[in-house]
This record gives sequence, C-alpha cells and structure tokens, in this order.
Amino acid sequence: MIKDILLVCSVVIGLSGCNLFGDGNDTFQTSRELWLSQGLDHYRYEITIGCFCTIAGDTPARVTVLDDSVSAAIRLRDNVDISSQQLAFIPSIEKLFDIIREATGGEADEIEVTYDRQRGFPTSVSIDYIKDAVDDEISYSISAVQAIQE
Repeated sequence: MIKDILLVCSVVIGLSGCNLFGDGNDTFQTSRELWLSQGLDHYRYEITIGCFCTIAGDTPARVTVLDDSVSAAIRLRDNVDISSQQLAFIPSIEKLFDIIREATGGEADEIEVTYDRQRGFPTSVSIDYIKDAVDDEISYSISAVQAIQE
C-alpha cells in the first residue's frame, strides 16, 4: 500500500512540470491558423505601441496593410500621416505573429498574449526581453481590424 502511494506521488511530482492539456504554443498555432484562414491580404487595424522608443509617440494609429506590408499609418490624435521611417516599426498582424513566435522561442524572459477568439489576431502582446533590465519592454494593442477592398 505504501509503495502504491509512493508510486502515485512520484508520478504526480514527475508530471507536475508537464502541461498535459496543451500550452501557449497550441494557442499561438490555433490563433495563427484562424487568422490565416480568413485570407485577408488587405486590411486596416488600430494599434497602440508601448515602449521606450519613438514610435510609441505616434500611436494609437490606424494602419493600412496591403499584401502583408504596412503601406500607411495615420496617428489618430491628429490624423497626421506617420513617416515612412516610422512605418518600419509598425508590424503587420502576420509580422506580429512572427514577433510572438520569436519571443516565445527563447528571445524573451516574459511574454503575455491575448488573441481575438473569433478571428485569431493578437489583441494584446506584452514582451519583456530581459526581466531585470529597464526600458526593454514592448507592448502592442490591436483593435478594429477590418478587411478592405483594393
């Protein structure tokens, strides 16, 4: 009887570090597949970027994506076009999935992601690349995703 209890305890302890019901990677993959299944080549969305960087001052912004490339963005507070140099720092949704994959693959110490349940795109991403460092964190908030006809 004691051997049985010890066996059960050792199995439970051994499996305690395992996730038997899937992990964040499952959610990532399912969400990405849902996003891709919509076949949106051209879309607009709103983004807010939080970081110790210049692009944060240009958000929230309404972003236009054509063929998975950010083609334009307008700063919402004053409807001013964001410069082409700053556009390089605004990800398409597909690029944001790449950023998430890289961060979860070991490039970041902490990452939190929330996905839209109906459409799969990330609605909130928070990445801390070096846990005890200052000013290395970045966050993205995505909303108002709409297909556009081009």
